[in-house]
Amino acid sequence: MCQTHSHTHEHGENNHNHPSGSHFEHQEGLINIPRLGEAAPDFNVRTTMGWRSLADYRGRWLVLFSYSGDFTPVSATELQAFAKYHDKIVALGADILAVSMDSINSHIAWVLSLHEKCGTTIPFPLAADNEGIFSYDYGLICESENAEQNARCLFIIDDNQKIRYASYYPAEVGRSAIEVLRVLAALKNFSENRQAAPADWKIGQAGIVASPQTVEEALATAQDDSYIDWYLSMKK
Repeated sequence: MCQTHSHTHEHGENNHNHPSGSHFEHQEGLINIPRLGEAAPDFNVRTTMGWRSLADYRGRWLVLFSYSGDFTPVSATELQAFAKYHDKIVALGADILAVSMDSINSHIAWVLSLHEKCGTTIPFPLAADNEGIFSYDYGLICESENAEQNARCLFIIDDNQKIRYASYYPAEVGRSAIEVLRVLAALKNFSENRQAAPADWKIGQAGIVASPQTVEEALATAQDDSYIDWYLSMKK
């Protein structure tokens, strides 16, 4: 994907071409924003830990986030925060991938700088999207805010590679790695146990029964056994 110098999206009669350069230009002022429940857009991108593709994460969850740029103060605190909680995120069966539109050389220099000056080892890859292809597919540019840098976007992609969570933060506000960990844990709990997370839910607490999607699911949570028996008899 990032080995080419142009990128075309087929949308009926409308094509979007992104020439090589420090940032892309898209026609019609449109930005793709993956929505909840949709398949995550494919990617193949160079990172500080080698090439990574969406297929590499199949069967695991992925915390994918963008940041404004290397050697920027708020983004530095975010990378350090995600590094701090990296092991807890991995323990939940998930990986982390960060992306900005800086070059791979810039990424490597910043990782080394964070280690030297802050004592922080970044244990997850930083993807170099200097052509802007990744950023277009995931809607990581908010032009009204800054057309030259990624916004603070974050997606949680499940083990079936579907978008399960998305958030956008303004450039001046850093994200909470603890909150991302909480949401990830809540989503996994729902997927495995069908328990939803109430407001202010904390990891380790019991969830609540999710809203039923069918009459049969609703009856399964009912207390009147005779009514359940009647309903089941009607199905025969």
